[in-house]
Amino acid sequence: MNNPVYYQLQIVNENASFGDGLILNIESDNAGIDTVKTFTHKAFSDSLIAHGFDDLSKIAQLKWRVVATSGNFNLPSNYSNILYIVREVKMYLVGSFQTPTQWDPPTAIRMIPDTRAGLLNNMFYAYIFMPAGAQFKFLQGQAWGLPDYGDAGGGSLSNGGNNFNIAVAGFYRISMNKATLKYDIRAGRMGFVGAAVNNVGWNPGAVFPTAAMGAQGTNKFLGVHDFTAGEWKMIDSDAWDNGSQLPDETRSYSSAGPSGSKLNVNSGNMPNINSAGRYRIIWNGTDVKNVQYELMPADEMRIVGDGIQGVPNWDPGASPQLAYQGNGQWKIICTLIAGKQYKFLAGNAWGAFDYESAGGGKIKYDGGDNFSTPGVTGLYTVTLDEVNGTITVM
Repeated sequence: MNNPVYYQLQIVNENASFGDGLILNIESDNAGIDTVKTFTHKAFSDSLIAHGFDDLSKIAQLKWRVVATSGNFNLPSNYSNILYIVREVKMYLVGSFQTPTQWDPPTAIRMIPDTRAGLLNNMFYAYIFMPAGAQFKFLQGQAWGLPDYGDAGGGSLSNGGNNFNIAVAGFYRISMNKATLKYDIRAGRMGFVGAAVNNVGWNPGAVFPTAAMGAQGTNKFLGVHDFTAGEWKMIDSDAWDNGSQLPDETRSYSSAGPSGSKLNVNSGNMPNINSAGRYRIIWNGTDVKNVQYELMPADEMRIVGDGIQGVPNWDPGASPQLAYQGNGQWKIICTLIAGKQYKFLAGNAWGAFDYESAGGGKIKYDGGDNFSTPGVTGLYTVTLDEVNGTITVM
């Protein structure tokens, strides 16, 4: 009687023998026919941790082989195969700055991973607003009991260290390296530099405030500036990086692709500005694994709705344009009709970039409610400030 053939997939540490501590031992379940085994990332990672690969920032260097068994006879494959596993480390900011629930790991703010060679899974950073008196820590994961890094003094970190304290409210760039246990907290800002940037050129010291972008929220900036044709990039400091790859280094941003493409850190320039003009540029790191930029002409801005006297309702092409004031500000004097609505459109047809209300005199461009006109019909001065993200009606 022929015995059926069964197979085992065996995985061990690259430097171990297959007789020592199998990390995974997977048996086929269908009498020799090809077996497909599905693992969750967590299950595989948990098995690695249980067998000594407990530092997620390091590559798990493994090898595997197949063993055929029939009755009492077994035969390993003649060759083993190398398998290197790179796991993703996720770093978060958790603290009293979180609203509405403070110190809440499940809603902690995920930091941007620095994917440059030697920094992946070690260096993380975020551009974020912190209120006065805020306290926070770095948390590796979204649950207590995982490594949490606090202040050890002198720019150093320690696992379980003291809370970080923010004395002055503001927008900050917060960086940390879990391998070197170093951190840096500084002003969070972004601007334009390069031959194409009027009144700045390749001089980082001239970027702020001349070509500064405005913080629009966590890991998001927007700027409007007049450019000539030529090279440019974005930068978050008034000095070039020194190549240190430390948490306190300058980060400048470039891309190899058009608007909507991923940004790179401290490498090359942006695609050239081909035609001189005013442009709106967005630095968007809200998807921390795909930090990208948007670039578009900023030639016009219109007020559109059913609340502008003497203007057809919701007709972009017939709606009045605001006058550009510089530094991302637009202004118009018009009669607003009480109890109506409006929005702003950067073009003469629907589909153009637009602004809606974010409440409390704030604006947003990624969807929201229309603005409401004042309670009394009358002549008003409306100012839209793209850089500071505000609207005033007086």
